[in-house]
Amino acid sequence: FGSSSSSSSSSGEMTDDQRQGSPVCVTVTRLGDQWNVVDATAEEEAYPGATRLVVGITDEGTVSGVQKAGTGGLPPSAVSEMVAVARKVGLALIAQINQAIKIEKSASRPPLGFLNN
Repeated sequence: FGSSSSSSSSSGEMTDDQRQGSPVCVTVTRLGDQWNVVDATAEEEAYPGATRLVVGITDEGTVSGVQKAGTGGLPPSAVSEMVAVARKVGLALIAQINQAIKIEKSASRPPLGFLNN
């Protein structure tokens, strides 16, 4: 992650350069032949033949990694469909995270949490 020019700030926080390109992981579970569920519950994952893909998505929509779990198989078309769902959800998550960071940075209160000592 990052180069020497984008090292951590003195407070231990990631810099904007480091944060950009960092992936979020989205879990998409295939139930049967047609249902893709994002962030499935334990009950949904227990569905016979449920197959799960964990997909890393960067802020540019690049797939940074894929891991398959579960006993079922997946045809290539299902993998493509599941990755497309993960990309859409991942980009939305990253936008929400970036917005929350922007709001937090503009807050005029002291930082809270055990990492800000």
